[in-house]
Amino acid sequence: MNWIQHQDVVTQENDEGAFLLHMQSGIYFGLDEVGKNIWHQFKTPTTEALISKYLIESYNLSEEDAKQDSFEFIQSLKENNLIVER
Repeated sequence: MNWIQHQDVVTQENDEGAFLLHMQSGIYFGLDEVGKNIWHQFKTPTTEALISKYLIESYNLSEEDAKQDSFEFIQSLKENNLIVER
């Protein structure tokens, strides 16, 4: 399944992370620096496997931890309508 940033989400970034605001629902979501870097991956359609690979390569996570973290992050973004299936 491919996911991409929802078109109604506005992003404000700073050195410590990012804040996401879904304009239709008013949902406000904060990200730390790692979350912000993962959020960038959703600018183009991406998959859970690609996010896991990114975490392994960028943060030296084990495959198991990367899969779990990417799954949880994507679930959270989906639940808050911040990403959409593409």
